[in-house]
Amino acid sequence: MLGIGEASNEPDEEKEEADTEIIKALMTMLKEAVEELDIDVADETVAKLDGYILPDEISKDLDTLKAAVADLDSDNVSEIVDKILENLQ
Repeated sequence: MLGIGEASNEPDEEKEEADTEIIKALMTMLKEAVEELDIDVADETVAKLDGYILPDEISKDLDTLKAAVADLDSDNVSEIVDKILENLQ
């Protein structure tokens, strides 16, 4: 299992492109996990996100999101997740 903030070693060629519904579900799970201080679920969710090819508008925020998750900064995670979800509309 990857630690929070660690990048997946999987080459992009082997990653599956995530559709909008998968991204929305993972973002919601991540936000709830951090709010509940459930580090295991947060860690697993970040690892799942790393397993997908994400759209550029999400990829650019992913490192910041990972740092906020690692710090268990629920306010910042919430803000970033809401921004990502808004961009997916």
